[in-house]
Amino acid sequence: MEAILKHLELQLSSNQNGQRLDLMSMNNPDGSPRWIWNATSEKPHFLKFYATNSLKSKVIYWAIQVLFSLKLQKLLFKTSTYYVKNVGHRIYQEINPFKPNWALFTGTVGPNNKLVVYKLEEGKGYFFKLAPNHVANDLLENEAHATYKLDLFKVKSFSYPKVSHVTHNMIKLSDVSMNSRSDHFGLEHSLALGEMYNHTIKSSHLDDLSAFQKTKKLLAQLHAKKDFRIPNGLLKKLDLLLEKQGNKSVQVAMAHGDFTSWNSYVENGEIAIYDWELSAPHMPIGYDAFHFIMQQGILVNHASWNAIKEEIFQTISKRQFKLWLNSDESGSKNMRDYLELYMLLNTVYYLDLYSNQAKWHKQVHWLIKVWSAAISDMLQSGSNQRQVVIMDVFDSLKDQPYGTVKFPEYSPEKLNEYSDIDMCIPQKNARQLVRFLKQHPMTAQLKSVKYSYMSSVQVFLKDGQVLSLDLIWKLKRKSVVMLDTNQIISRSYLNDFGVKKIKQSDLTHFIGMFYVLNGKSVPQKFKAYEMLLAKSNSELDRMLYRHFAFNDQIHSELVAYLNKQSANLGVSKLFNQISYLWDCVTKFLFNKGMVITFSGVDGAGKSTVIEKVKHRVEKVLRKPVIVIRHRPSLLPILSAWVKGKAQAEKDAANTLPRQGANNSFWSSLFRFGYYYTDYIFGQFYVFFKYQIRGYVVLYDRYYFDFINDSRRSNIELPKNWIKMGYHLVFTPNLNFFLYADPDVILSRKRELDKATISSLTSDYINLFKKLGQNQKDTYFNIENIQLEQTIRQIMQQTTHKLAIAS
Repeated sequence: MEAILKHLELQLSSNQNGQRLDLMSMNNPDGSPRWIWNATSEKPHFLKFYATNSLKSKVIYWAIQVLFSLKLQKLLFKTSTYYVKNVGHRIYQEINPFKPNWALFTGTVGPNNKLVVYKLEEGKGYFFKLAPNHVANDLLENEAHATYKLDLFKVKSFSYPKVSHVTHNMIKLSDVSMNSRSDHFGLEHSLALGEMYNHTIKSSHLDDLSAFQKTKKLLAQLHAKKDFRIPNGLLKKLDLLLEKQGNKSVQVAMAHGDFTSWNSYVENGEIAIYDWELSAPHMPIGYDAFHFIMQQGILVNHASWNAIKEEIFQTISKRQFKLWLNSDESGSKNMRDYLELYMLLNTVYYLDLYSNQAKWHKQVHWLIKVWSAAISDMLQSGSNQRQVVIMDVFDSLKDQPYGTVKFPEYSPEKLNEYSDIDMCIPQKNARQLVRFLKQHPMTAQLKSVKYSYMSSVQVFLKDGQVLSLDLIWKLKRKSVVMLDTNQIISRSYLNDFGVKKIKQSDLTHFIGMFYVLNGKSVPQKFKAYEMLLAKSNSELDRMLYRHFAFNDQIHSELVAYLNKQSANLGVSKLFNQISYLWDCVTKFLFNKGMVITFSGVDGAGKSTVIEKVKHRVEKVLRKPVIVIRHRPSLLPILSAWVKGKAQAEKDAANTLPRQGANNSFWSSLFRFGYYYTDYIFGQFYVFFKYQIRGYVVLYDRYYFDFINDSRRSNIELPKNWIKMGYHLVFTPNLNFFLYADPDVILSRKRELDKATISSLTSDYINLFKKLGQNQKDTYFNIENIQLEQTIRQIMQQTTHKLAIAS
């Protein structure tokens, strides 16, 4: 209170010799005064600072009015008595705190904080803004300059406060308040912005725009400050968004800077706009409109980014935005571009502002959460989505308990595409993270399989990439609990890259137990951890050291040790065993595999493609893979009955295709019947041995070869007969026919002539088109020219199929 009185040019007296001043106040949640007024006031002038945007606020507003009209305000508000003496002239003379016709608002906490006084003079209201520091004083000067500029424009579509008096740290503004506000961006708001744009619009390249240059500077400063409260990933995403803008030309105009429902009144088709402190002469078109909807959505409606984005594009029409731009270009495309600019400029400005605040209010966290989601959404094109999502994962966990397992010592977004994220995390927080990932703007599909001890999560992104996470809340091997996860999480530490990691001693215990219980030796890359065990005298460490250092087989000893721990005794043991049985059922039900076939003439590149796909399915999709050649091979090739299996397979491998001389109908019928039997019965063998256990089965050629190229199998039968047999063969989940120009194929392999290649290619393409008429997501013809592009197409379809199958 002493500081507030000082700004009113009053000084507390050390005794009661000063003039008595009785004040009432309404406090903030932290106990500090929010509104202050003279206790002799008969009217609640402080309500001039109170926004009535909701039913609750309106009820409070009228309740206070009634309280004052009945002169019962002392029942609700406490009176404090001060003895003061006047030590100034200008401010004291303007306001005179000893009179009952004023109220003071202490302002919003932060560098831009200022005191605002409302005073009633001869039936007219005025606002006085007092700057307690040079930053706030600059804002007052900016507001005065903005209103002078509006005077020159002689605006007609809106009213604004007139500056009638200015001192070095105070401005006096007329009261333009009305009885109502609007929480929706409407026609009045649009017309007001349109008139400002008409007076001030111009084109500018971003590098010539002072607001853009200031944003670059502030963003660099934010990186240098290393404020732990600001998420690392958000700053990195702002770098990407900044880079995305380039030096394009944009339309700029005067902006209010803080255009919100609480800084404007709307009544009977008229609008009054006040608080022009953040006004800027050259800001991207639409800045104020976006700000109005964003602030209302976040701070009042507590809406998600998806809901706010939908409202923006529903509220601001393409036609309206084109009118603002004074352009014939696509309004929707331009609006997205200008929305990105708004997010960049606004987010950086306020992050810098908040970094200078000692204490953050909860609204800051609301804002940052939505800003981060919006920026991720805007980075979908032209950015590595997997990197962005990883940054968002660790930003979302910044203030949550967790500890990563075996996580590398570098920035998380640099994680190898074949690496997943393993972390110990409480079950409640794991559920929150799964919900966050499911709602992420870059998520196309999410597969989450929940076990008794962890959730296995795969996030299929819109650009075809995959992020896998194991969220572990109980470290178990089958039904045996290895370690106390809660204790491990409590001991985790934050590394230099903003990632919480479990302690090396805990990691060593986990690694040792994991490999012992799985009956395997500790890999060489983890051998260095044995040094942490060498000097320990604990029973567990001595036991694990023997396995690390000498590969002693201590499985039974370790199981006996763990079975004596409280987590594996009594009721806990029974619960663990039941949970393990349920985990086995869950894995059986939700860990389904799939069948993918690859067809193509020799030289089309099938072998290379299959090898690459196998590697990526194993490493990226974390699925076991089995490669089968042509058919299930439950029955051996026919010549094996004469030559033996080994010799028959050797001869087949060394023989060029389509060299058989069989022309006999009955011989062909027998051959086809033999191989068809293998397909019919072998497909069940493949299903139960591989698919049902979660394997991805890759066929190098499939039944389609019998239809289009039966000569390869030394069979001469009508194509339609063989094609009818396909009705009893399981349809694979995905079928890819790879082809290329005959000359390209001949440059790779000269096993077939050009005419044969062209004929077979045409037959396969037509067959896949016909089969795909009713199953377009199952049969694909791919021209295999660029290997990486081919792999990308195949993996996109594979990840999509796995995602929707989950």
